[in-house]
This record gives sequence, C-alpha cells and structure tokens, in this order.
Amino acid sequence: MTHAVKLAGWGTLVGLWLACGQTPPYDASLGLLSPPTSVCLPMTCESQGLDCGYAIDGCGGTLHCGTCDDGLTCGGGGEPNVCAAPP
Repeated sequence: MTHAVKLAGWGTLVGLWLACGQTPPYDASLGLLSPPTSVCLPMTCESQGLDCGYAIDGCGGTLHCGTCDDGLTCGGGGEPNVCAAPP
C-alpha cells in the first residue's frame, strides 16, 4: 500500500467522522489526530430502575433483571419491568 493511499484512507475516515458531528481528539504526543474510538458503557437493571424481566443494556446486550416476589407481577402496575401488585 502506498503512502498516498494510506493518507487518503485516513482523510476519508476523518471526513466521515467529522460529518457525524464528532470532535476529533488531538494526540499532542504525535501532533496528529488520533483515530476515532468507540466506548460503550452498558447500563444495568438498577441504573434503569428495572426490577424484573429482560431489558437491553444499550450496548447490544441483554439483561435479566430478575423476578418479582410472591404477590407481585412484572409490569403489574402498568410499568414494564417493574414489580407491582396486579390491578
């Protein structure tokens, strides 16, 4: 791969990244724009206020939030994934 092709590839990536509204991080040690990184911090059942059933974690995973105590049902109060007495 030639140097010009490598630079064109980086230019395309940076252009697409900027078009998506990202501010490129600056790497002062190299004096270059560092490549874009993506970090997903998964949510928990607790962080979403969920007691029971299944939910998404926001990063492509699935959470099992547990079951309800006797006399309560999951979503019984009309709010999904929250334990409550059935109507």
